[in-house]
Amino acid sequence: MLGVIDPNPAAFDRLTGHHHSLHLTFSFVSRDWLEKDSAAGRTSVVTISPSGFSSAAIAKGSADARLVAQAKDANNFGQEVWIRPMPEMNGHWSPWCAVTAGGGSRGAAYSGRAFVQAFRRIAIIMRGGSAAELESSLEQAGLPSIRANLLAGGDGGEPGIAASGLVKLLWNPQGEGSPNVGGNHPRDYWPGGGYVDYVGDDLYEIGGRASWSLMDALYKTYRKPFVIAEWAPWGYDSPGFVTHMFSWVRSHSRTIGLIYFNRGWSHGSSTFALSKKPRSLAVYRREARLAGFGP
Repeated sequence: MLGVIDPNPAAFDRLTGHHHSLHLTFSFVSRDWLEKDSAAGRTSVVTISPSGFSSAAIAKGSADARLVAQAKDANNFGQEVWIRPMPEMNGHWSPWCAVTAGGGSRGAAYSGRAFVQAFRRIAIIMRGGSAAELESSLEQAGLPSIRANLLAGGDGGEPGIAASGLVKLLWNPQGEGSPNVGGNHPRDYWPGGGYVDYVGDDLYEIGGRASWSLMDALYKTYRKPFVIAEWAPWGYDSPGFVTHMFSWVRSHSRTIGLIYFNRGWSHGSSTFALSKKPRSLAVYRREARLAGFGP
């Protein structure tokens, strides 16, 4: 499935001549966005970033009110929703990275272990279940309970979050820590296969270089369906990079999603916009028409 990061995915469809069935957004689950994507025949890929909380605080339940509300919306929607919690966690620019840009520790509250527990809590809550099921899953993970008032059933219904089985968790590190120091490798943030449905990587070509070998390593190490959750040439036209990316996807059979960062909520419209890269756009249009890339 091809996808796009752009507030106006329909415009990207028109630009490329291809329907993009994945739409990646940032910040939180929004019923409005889910409905818009569904009406357009897209699956929502939602980046959850509980701002203002350390990994340890999330693991202890400080962000539960937000998470439970989003989990209810995602599970009640009735269609598949992908959740991407706290991506690029091993990049120093991430609020949940264990280290600073200089490689120093940010403390126990931001350690890889704390991130693992935070991710597990998010996964358990987003997948839903009865209050008793959620309590059991959290206990097995060594995590505190959710406050009962957050799980109260409306109109006398059973307490909990109605589990749809349609919420999928995407774990999305960088292929290599930035900085590449001890405690900041992808493995330091791995929450375990039981909490992850899809594994992702973000790959940009910067100054003519892209970390293909690091993406290969992620693909080989974590044997889950694979998603390239963000990609683009960084600030220039690079048809060779686009050709290589589509070729990589075709040769890695567990890859289920390829999401172009065209124009997002975190700046970069002119840096990544495919309309500003005519040779890359021509290759993209040609490659997207080939067999294997679904509507």
